[in-house]
Amino acid sequence: MTLNREKVDIILARKGVTVSAVCEIAGFSRNRFYTVMNSKKISSKTAGRVASALGVDVTEIIETVN
Repeated sequence: MTLNREKVDIILARKGVTVSAVCEIAGFSRNRFYTVMNSKKISSKTAGRVASALGVDVTEIIETVN
C-alpha cells in the first residue's frame, strides 16, 4: 500500500492543518511522517493512523492502481 502524496497535501490544505499537527495526532515524528509519505510500501495500520489523524477514510489517501 502506498499513500498518494498529492491527496494528502490537498486534505491538509482543505482542513487547514499542519504536518506537525497530524504527526502529533498520529503519534509520528515529522521525520517518520515524511518517511511514510515517501515509502513505496507501508502497512495498512500505518495508513490507517495517517488517515485517522487527517480525519478521512483510508481509501481517500491511498494510491489506486488502474
